[in-house]
Amino acid sequence: MRSWIVPFLFAAWAFPAAAAEGPDWLVLAPRDLSVAAETLARHRRASRLDAAVQTAEDLAGPDGRIDPKAVKDFVKKTYAASRGRLATLVLLGDAPSPGDPPGVVRVPPQILAPRYSDKRWACAEDLASDAWYGMLDDDPLPDLAVGRLPADNATEAEAMVRRIVAYETGADFGAWRKRMDIVAGPGGFGPLVDMFLESTFRKYVAELIPPAYDVRITYANPASPWCFPPPTFPEKVAGLLDEGSLVWAYVGHGSPTAFDRVPGEGGNRAIFDLAGAARMDVRRGAPVVAVIACSTGHFDRPEGDCVVEAMMKAERGPAAVIASTRVSQPYANGILAREMIARFLDPAQPTLGKAFLAVQQALVDPKGEDQTTLDRISGLLMGPEKLRACREDHVHLYALFGDPAMPIGRPRGSVKLTAPASAPFGGTVTVDCAFDRAYVGEAVVTLEARRGAPLRAFEPVKGLSGPARFEAMERNWRAANDLVVARAVAGADGDSLRVALQVPGGGFPAGEYAIKVFIGDAKGCAIGSARIALGEKKAGEEEGEGF
Repeated sequence: MRSWIVPFLFAAWAFPAAAAEGPDWLVLAPRDLSVAAETLARHRRASRLDAAVQTAEDLAGPDGRIDPKAVKDFVKKTYAASRGRLATLVLLGDAPSPGDPPGVVRVPPQILAPRYSDKRWACAEDLASDAWYGMLDDDPLPDLAVGRLPADNATEAEAMVRRIVAYETGADFGAWRKRMDIVAGPGGFGPLVDMFLESTFRKYVAELIPPAYDVRITYANPASPWCFPPPTFPEKVAGLLDEGSLVWAYVGHGSPTAFDRVPGEGGNRAIFDLAGAARMDVRRGAPVVAVIACSTGHFDRPEGDCVVEAMMKAERGPAAVIASTRVSQPYANGILAREMIARFLDPAQPTLGKAFLAVQQALVDPKGEDQTTLDRISGLLMGPEKLRACREDHVHLYALFGDPAMPIGRPRGSVKLTAPASAPFGGTVTVDCAFDRAYVGEAVVTLEARRGAPLRAFEPVKGLSGPARFEAMERNWRAANDLVVARAVAGADGDSLRVALQVPGGGFPAGEYAIKVFIGDAKGCAIGSARIALGEKKAGEEEGEGF
């Protein structure tokens, strides 16, 4: 009898009559989570997507379990019926668990054997892949953007859906939309690898993030001025999350239940863990979180929730999270870090799913001069013949926890700036702002140093201990993240504005700086930037150290 149920349901789906070719957005949900599924589908239809809901039980066997192959076959049929229009698949519900009540149906990930392995390094013993459901042909790339909302029950599912809807419909166009937080773990791969990874990541932050965005860096290396004091480092990380941002990223070591530990005097605590995730309280600006680390997304572990699931299940948690479901490798993680930084802020990738598909495409077929360097160094450590297998494994390893159709909340507007190409210290810089539309609100114009080029001298901490050391470290962290040389706020009521910035008389290094503009009102927000050279660089003067 089951042989005719699925075709019948396929024909009777609740998507608009005009969408006779089939849906372009599909959620697969068990019956106990159907209210959340229908709410999300209605929201997608309101945004002009042909959205369909498929009941997971209809794909289950007599024992209530779901064979991933049955799901894959169904997705393929749906894709064919849609004539290739189907672009997004949402799996609603956590992976099956030994603690599930009788009769509960959940969609498992596909478990695959890894192609990359090396006895010298810790490697994944298997791959838990949601991306596999979107791979509809024989190549290693998903054809669909696949995401999962890892809810155990209706209450959790409905809270996740409410957060998505609020993220997309909210009228809060504050400065969180141009803020990016990056937290880095202490490394520990060995001096050579650590040095290479740090310098490469520093380059990505400096060059790939558009100047109009704000970036805060918190680095769990007590020797770095970007290190917040170890005793309160975890609290600072949690506080940065709760402040809200467009993107919040962690790069470093991880485990299913925690990020790495903070070293140094007063440290040895987890940077972030299950307890911290449960206490998340983002009041405005729920971030898209990228966790580039091992195993923090191990959502199918029988022992219970992983740290990323706990983040998603917090009432005021992130809008979405991308994380690895198993042990990952520094080589592929370096590519992922680069591509996520580039794609998540790229206006050509409007939704989370499109941006993540672009990341996966670059992971399979990476390009660029820095990639040649990365391949050469990683090939010496891993063997050049293993690099492709490692990259393709990571397409499966990294899962998207969220709805891929969610637009990334970047500023949609733009500001064209006209300003002098150079200016002396102690002078005045006149900035003309041409907005993409009329705005009624405050425009914030700043003159800022380049990222990784600190403006102020750092306090020496060597030889200090206890409170004196920690107070100096906190002042250094604030100084390292404060790049503003001059700031002006002006009221706007139209599509243009002129602002005068007073450049300080001295005390800062000569060189390249950035003029940045942000404006927001009840309808949206806009950003823009321009380069300017300040002063004359003296012969032999060195650039500031990076983080």
